[in-house]
Amino acid sequence: MNFALLGDDPTTIPLVTAIAAHPAHQLTRAALVGEATLSAMLQIVPAVSVADGWEEWVSSPVVDTVIVVGDDDAVLEAARKLAAAGRSLMILPVASQGLAFVYELTLIRDDALVVLCPAFLPRFEPAVVALKALIEAGELGQLMHLQFERTHSSTDDSGSPPLVSQSEIDEVLLQDVDLLRSLGGNYSRVTAVYSGKVSDRVSMAQVTLAGEDMAEASWSLKTTQPGPLWKLVAAGERRTVVLTREDPLSPIQLDADDIDVSQLLPQSARDPIDRLLENCATMQKGEPAAPDWTDLTQAFELVDAARRSVRRRRTIDVYFETASERSVFKTQMTAVGCGLLVLTFFAVLVVLVIGTLFKPNDTVMLILRGLVFLPLVLFLLLQVLLVVTRASTGDHSSSEKNHSDE
Repeated sequence: MNFALLGDDPTTIPLVTAIAAHPAHQLTRAALVGEATLSAMLQIVPAVSVADGWEEWVSSPVVDTVIVVGDDDAVLEAARKLAAAGRSLMILPVASQGLAFVYELTLIRDDALVVLCPAFLPRFEPAVVALKALIEAGELGQLMHLQFERTHSSTDDSGSPPLVSQSEIDEVLLQDVDLLRSLGGNYSRVTAVYSGKVSDRVSMAQVTLAGEDMAEASWSLKTTQPGPLWKLVAAGERRTVVLTREDPLSPIQLDADDIDVSQLLPQSARDPIDRLLENCATMQKGEPAAPDWTDLTQAFELVDAARRSVRRRRTIDVYFETASERSVFKTQMTAVGCGLLVLTFFAVLVVLVIGTLFKPNDTVMLILRGLVFLPLVLFLLLQVLLVVTRASTGDHSSSEKNHSDE
């Protein structure tokens, strides 16, 4: 595939390197890229064409998929227009892109039938693939719970307690939630608690994920001194397996209490970025793939639910209704219907007052009654438009797409 890079993020350099080294892929275009990222990219792919604008990509035959990075407004607007024009996108998800942006792309996908590939790289780490295989093979017995512990090392030398902001919590939670979903299942209940709050920052965040007939997952972010970046404990009836990542650049380590995992990793030891590119190529062919756009949408919805849980101080149920013309129509009609019922009630009271105080003749009263109920009748007639709205095209079910992890 021919890729184009849209947006600026230095963390995309390993992806650029993998594309340049791949015999079937190449990076041909770039736009809205910062100077530091551009300099590093040109050292890897000197022949890439760099431009200030992206408009030519809409019809360019040398661009198959656009890699969208960052949350800049210009980048997000360009992504919407490129998707609407039928250009496939690879989205490097960050929480600051926002759930509204994800929903907009979902509607565009249903309208333009465009391929949207999420880039959740941790899913493709060999250790994660091996753990998923162990869970699915029943090697852990029944999975009892998942415990994800992440640390945040402060670089502040002022001596004040290390704290994290809501945006920092959201960014790491988005990636971690997808990892937990890939191992535990489609969680639908979220309970979040923040501790040690100072102004708009906290010293610890805890999120619990639950669902019907699945192992509960707990996630925590703590401010601490430098140490392992995160640790994930998968506890089963028969044994416990631990994933550990020391720092962002090191591979994830897999350890088990009574299993020699060394024989599991080599068969899954392909580079995670190569697996990601293969997953997107599979989606381009219209075949089942994991993760797909539904996985990205649900990860964003769980992060949003965690924010609401903290604000409302209760557990939030997430129903995962896929955004589509039909769901938007239902939502709008529900809101309009509630408003009309309230207005009709007050309009009836007004008509009764007019009839009592001014005693108009029967013809005037008949007209007034008709005007009161006419909007409600028209609203009910509009419901037949539901049959012309489109449901979401959806993605293949997870049970059909696990072959992408094999």
